[in-house]
Amino acid sequence: MSRKIILSLLGVLIVATVLIIFFRREESVDESVQVKEVAALEEKPSMADEGSEAVVDSIPPEDWGVDAATQAFLEKSMADPDYEWKQPIKFYGKVVNLDGQPLEGVTVEYGWTALTGYERRTVESDSNGLFDLDDVRGKTMTVKLEKDGYDWFNTRTQRQFEFAEPYDPKFHQGVPGEPLIYYMRERPEAEPLVAHRGKKGEVFTSSGGSFYNYLTGRLSQSAGNNGVIRLTAETDSFDPEQSTNYTWSLTIKGSGVSFFADDTYVTSVAPEQQYVESVQLGSSTQDGANWGSQQSQNIFFRTDDGNYGRLHVMATVRPESEKINIRIDSYFNPSGSRALVFSSKKRIR
Repeated sequence: MSRKIILSLLGVLIVATVLIIFFRREESVDESVQVKEVAALEEKPSMADEGSEAVVDSIPPEDWGVDAATQAFLEKSMADPDYEWKQPIKFYGKVVNLDGQPLEGVTVEYGWTALTGYERRTVESDSNGLFDLDDVRGKTMTVKLEKDGYDWFNTRTQRQFEFAEPYDPKFHQGVPGEPLIYYMRERPEAEPLVAHRGKKGEVFTSSGGSFYNYLTGRLSQSAGNNGVIRLTAETDSFDPEQSTNYTWSLTIKGSGVSFFADDTYVTSVAPEQQYVESVQLGSSTQDGANWGSQQSQNIFFRTDDGNYGRLHVMATVRPESEKINIRIDSYFNPSGSRALVFSSKKRIR
């Protein structure tokens, strides 16, 4: 091989070697840059990594779209995770009878949530019917009233309270000198009653209704004679794709009987007036979050000859079977008295 050819081959080899070294160096530089870029990305703060607090921090408090009290609560809660459990509980109440006269010696039981858990305290109303709780801290509170021989109208006045979140419907700020008023009524002695409890049945939408006899405690498909109340059912057509938010109802009416339904009344004494021809249990598409497939109701009734009674009716809809299941307790005083306190020793059999 001539010297010229050898030199040419050697030159090509040198050039190839130089090129290989150059490209490998560039590759190494690229990899180094990529590693640095990835590291930089990993170290860069991310809004998602910081959570919702970062989002809130980026928006001025005045632009949160809430009232001043809520804004202050949210700001303090972000600064102190336990803030909502440290609120001063200030509560003032007064208990009276239905004539507005104060009741002394009513047992009042408070229960409240605090950092230490669920706390309780029991006090008694004073000679002016007053009671209060204003030396503890927490978040929520409930109140319960009891007095021997008395019934508490526990649905007439608020009994569950929120002291931290100002946007909660139960939020409460107690004011000295402006107590919440609670009502109690002396319970009458038990009188002989016709009583039937736990009677179960079905009311089909396709039928003319079912009939309950409060004298015998029997449910049947025929009206019969005295002491009969009629129950009829209605429900939207069954749709397997819609398990809630349909309309259903159970209507209660009777011949020679009128009704009164109001959960603010205690059950020991029937109201004297405001009775109507029929009452209805159920739920509709307009009830929203309050929609339910089951309802129960205390219902007073008065006969045309001036006797009183009460029912407790529980209704559960079963649209796939086109029916409403019912459970009834009934108490009837045939003496003309409005007293409906039951004692098994005085039961009329």
